[in-house]
Amino acid sequence: MKKQLFYKGGLTLIEVIVGFALIGILLIPISMLFITTHRINQQSRTMLEHTHLAQQYMERAKHTADINTNPMEIILPDKNVKIIWSIEPHSDSRLSHRLQKLEIQIRDLENDREILRMLSLRTNT
Repeated sequence: MKKQLFYKGGLTLIEVIVGFALIGILLIPISMLFITTHRINQQSRTMLEHTHLAQQYMERAKHTADINTNPMEIILPDKNVKIIWSIEPHSDSRLSHRLQKLEIQIRDLENDREILRMLSLRTNT
């Protein structure tokens, strides 16, 4: 019968440390991936909310007959934005009696930077 020279019933301390080091090295990029994905999702969600908000006001402007042509400002503190709504005659003189240019701007309340701008045309009523 052969005698077993070394008994390997467990792991040595070095093997455990190397194992934890490898797991740590692999977890760092994976966790950074999750953090980056979360940040991008937050930004996409915010942009989608702003786009939806601008579309709502654009539809309201298209279907409201008695809108004056003065720019109008609407402040929404809960969304931390300011909506600037303006209507002007079409730039082409041949179309200006029939069409109006609608512009919706969404601006950040804190630093007054433009977040989104939406343009459309509507018929004169």
